[in-house]
Parts: sequence; structure tokens; C-alpha cells
Amino acid sequence: MRHLSLRKLVYLSSLNYVLQSGQPLLLMPLAIAFLSAADSALWLYWGVVTSFAFLCDLGLKPSLARAYVFAQEKRPDSLSSAALTRLSRKIYCTLFAFTFLGAGIYSAATSYNLISNTHDFSTAAAATLLMCLALAFNVASMGYKAKLIGLGQQDTDKLTDMVFNLLRTAAVALAIALTQNLLWIGLAYLGSSCVLFFFSRHAANRIQ
Repeated sequence: MRHLSLRKLVYLSSLNYVLQSGQPLLLMPLAIAFLSAADSALWLYWGVVTSFAFLCDLGLKPSLARAYVFAQEKRPDSLSSAALTRLSRKIYCTLFAFTFLGAGIYSAATSYNLISNTHDFSTAAAATLLMCLALAFNVASMGYKAKLIGLGQQDTDKLTDMVFNLLRTAAVALAIALTQNLLWIGLAYLGSSCVLFFFSRHAANRIQ
């Protein structure tokens, strides 16, 4: 893949930031128009929970990216890229499980009143569980994104983010407008997170 120029990379980074930060502004009118007050409140709660992704990463993504840079420079005290990849896989498999379990426990402890006020308790609970799983996939993808950044593939990383942000915004908007069902909305979040994870993994595994 041909690398983007610095100017295009800056533009792409800015666009990604706008897409990510502006996502709630774009989706909020739809949620208010098509969902009940209780469902809208739970959807807003999901937004708070998914914002914990960087907290659940424990700050490892930038540290791992730097470690890949050091590996490329062949510093005496650095691991090889292959060893870092194996270590990253172990770390982020653990973080995936930790995030899913932690988010599930946190949601069960804090969102019961919100879920109980929705029209269908079991559907709302299942949808919230899907959101926790989506958060876990977001965290797990950070290990692959750290490799992309550390090995000089910032353009691929930004394109991955763009695909994710566009897909998530479109999928959630369609789920809200067409189904007004929390389970389908949760599936939209989970599906877009899976795309981010597998696309990042594919791009990172192509780099040796």
C-alpha cells in the first residue's frame, strides 16, 4: 500500500476525529425521534460505557507502539517484532476477557433501573450485553493498531478508523430508524466493532 502524504494524513486524522466526536450529535436526533424515553436513556448510557475503551486498554497501546519502533531500530534491550506480536496477543486476549467481564459487571450493577424501565427487560439486558462485547472487541483491536502505528503504517490505521466510524454511524442510524429495537442497535454496535477488530488484525498480520 502506498503511504499517504503528511498533509493527507493530517486531513484524514482530522476527519476521523470529527466522525468519532460527532457521532453522538448525528445519532441523538434519531434516538429521540424513534426510541422511547427509556430506550433513549439506555442508549445514552451505552455511550458512557463504550467511552471506557481507553481506560480498559490501561494505556498499553502507545507503549506497545513505541516498543515496535524500538524493535525496528534493533535496540539491544528491545524485543523483536515477532516476539512483540506474540506478547501483544497474550496481553490483549486477557484484556478482551477483562473488559467484557468488567463491563458486564459494571452494567449489571449500574443500569438495572434503566433496563427495568424499558418495554422488554430481557431484550434490553441482552442488548446491553452485546454492547459490553462490542467494547471488548474495541479494546482487543488496539493491540493490532499499536503494531500498525509502531511499524509506520499510520495511514492504514487511520483508514481503519474511518471505515469503523462510518460503518458504525450508518449501521446504528439504520437500526434506530428501521427497527426501533435495542437488540438490533446492539448488534449494529457489535458488528461494527467486529469489523474494526478483524480489519485491524488482517492489516497488522500482513506486516512482518
